[in-house]
Amino acid sequence: MKQSLYTQLENLKIDSERNHLLLQGAKKVRKAFILINLIFITSIAYGDTTRVSELPEAKLRMLDGEYSQLSQYVGDGPLIVDFWTTWCPNCEHQMAYLDQINNHYKNVGLKVLAININNPKIVNKVKPYVKKRNFKFDVAIDPEAKIANALNVTSIPTTLFVDTNGKIWDIEVGFGEGTEKDYIKSLQTYFDINHIKTEPIVFEKKANSNKTQNVNIEF
Repeated sequence: MKQSLYTQLENLKIDSERNHLLLQGAKKVRKAFILINLIFITSIAYGDTTRVSELPEAKLRMLDGEYSQLSQYVGDGPLIVDFWTTWCPNCEHQMAYLDQINNHYKNVGLKVLAININNPKIVNKVKPYVKKRNFKFDVAIDPEAKIANALNVTSIPTTLFVDTNGKIWDIEVGFGEGTEKDYIKSLQTYFDINHIKTEPIVFEKKANSNKTQNVNIEF
């Protein structure tokens, strides 16, 4: 049956309105899709900037007055970089464990580098502090916190675990009872992945540290 011209025009109008609604709906879906993509891309590009993925090039001032490069500590085995101060409540206990880790795993190339970030007014306290405790790992001083800032360190202690390519595979912030076991778990994961055989470490019992603490700092 032939439709009247009026009916045809009405149908065209209905079809036009339907198509318009579909088009508007499609545009909204596309806009939402683009927005989601932008949020996703932005989160990748500008997301968690608090975590740095690798060590920067940096000049180190060592405790003995000599200078070195941070990159010189990379390559032989896993590297632990620890940021601390002499006034940090739990740093003494933490570094006692780091010293044992340094001594136990040195045969597989592991190194511990403790970077002190005392401010310039009290940086002179670092050397007697380390000497009194007879720590065997290397100590550098960063009184202007240039290296700490480059790595976005905002709390102490902050401990970085670095592979032989200078990539940071783990970060621990703060220290409390049992944190030393987390260090070993992280290291053991690295050793297992790289097929490095090691003997289990048995820590000497140390004085109990306070509850897990990290001290927020401002430079």
